[in-house]
Amino acid sequence: MQKAEDVRIPSLVKSTPLDAGVTVLILAATVAVFYPVSTFDFLHYDDNAYITDNPDALKPLSLDGFAAAFVEGHDSSWRPLTILSHMLDVTLFGLNPGAHHVVNLVLHLANVALFFLFLSRVTEARVPSAFAAALFALHPLHVEPVAWISSRTEVLGTLFMLLTLIAYAYYSRRPRWKPYSVMAGMFVLGLLAKPMLVTLPAILLLLDFWPLGRMRSAARARKAILEKLPLVAISGVVVAVAMYFQTIGGTVKSLDDFPWDARVSNAVASYFVYLEKTLVPIRMAPYYPHPETSPNLAIVLPILTLLAGITLYSVLHARRRPYLVVGWLWFVGSLVPAIGMAQFHSDSAPDRYTYMPHMGFFIALVWLVADETGPLRWRAVTVAGAVAVGLFALVSVRQVDYWRNDLKLFSHVLDVSPRNAMAQLNMANALYRTDKRAPAIEHAREALRLDPSLEAARRLLDSLDADTSND
Repeated sequence: MQKAEDVRIPSLVKSTPLDAGVTVLILAATVAVFYPVSTFDFLHYDDNAYITDNPDALKPLSLDGFAAAFVEGHDSSWRPLTILSHMLDVTLFGLNPGAHHVVNLVLHLANVALFFLFLSRVTEARVPSAFAAALFALHPLHVEPVAWISSRTEVLGTLFMLLTLIAYAYYSRRPRWKPYSVMAGMFVLGLLAKPMLVTLPAILLLLDFWPLGRMRSAARARKAILEKLPLVAISGVVVAVAMYFQTIGGTVKSLDDFPWDARVSNAVASYFVYLEKTLVPIRMAPYYPHPETSPNLAIVLPILTLLAGITLYSVLHARRRPYLVVGWLWFVGSLVPAIGMAQFHSDSAPDRYTYMPHMGFFIALVWLVADETGPLRWRAVTVAGAVAVGLFALVSVRQVDYWRNDLKLFSHVLDVSPRNAMAQLNMANALYRTDKRAPAIEHAREALRLDPSLEAARRLLDSLDADTSND
């Protein structure tokens, strides 16, 4: 591996037939894992809010619908490009849930291909690039953004993030206003799909260090920083607009609901949970209740020590292993908007938030393994890496099937997290819709026992009682 000061501005090597073959192989494996989503239903878990019960999405795509996507918050969120994509789906496919699922899958496939081609062209290291892309394509934590239509924001926002990276790589080769404008345009589109991409200017700065090699002097570093200021300003505007819609929608939690000490401890624990599930992806669910507890120093301090140790090691070895500090800070930094310091909902560490940050983690991991592998061990490590990717794919196959319908999903969630009031409520609603009243009552009562303030559970119980008395 090259030291940071020896890295030249990349030539952006042209793709070869081998690149095309590797891309097709990874995409074929991805389709094999995810193709069942084409037969899945809409879920009564945000799919109704974004699509089936959303009057804007149910209209054919029009100027009025376009305006509504920008000036109205949907489910207390501001993601106008994502809402427009749902409107387009309804215009093209009606309420055929399989087609909506396939769009998510196609976006994921595009992200996988772009991630591999971007890495292979700017690093000129095709084998590590292929492994990083395969891990991104098939990791079980990425099932949720693909198999859940309402998580369209993740796959769509990441598409424009990757297009931003590719445009920036071309700009880095020949800095001119036209490629910069294209890059900035892709960034804006990404923010309109997923406002949490506000950390992307920092990722571009990391890429300036490695592999783009644009930080080899103080003057170049200063220029690289100044180039990001317009993007930071754009991010600030988007954050303000997104916060406005979250606030008027009532999803921003106060310090009375979630005090600072509970937020900090949950944020620290979330990093460990994400690392743990990245390496051992088990017991995954779309919703984990926030612990809402003060920090347990016996847990928080060791995690902080671990995170600080990894960060310090990556910084101290930045000259010899530049990919390590870039990948690790990409992972840690891009999770900052999602770890709950600004608490928007009552959940903790959702799996879907790893989708884009994992790119940085996989870069750091794969390049480190490649760097530490001598020529004699390279073949054995390659085989071991392929086995690891295959095992992740098998876990993903099982995880995909949980998203088939409401009953299957929330049965799984309750197996993973039985003391989960929202999961109990969603299970009760799913049973009610299938006319299974007795078990629906049990789950609704359990939801209220776990969270007495859950008015939706109380209303459901009232409906069930009224139905029973009418019978």
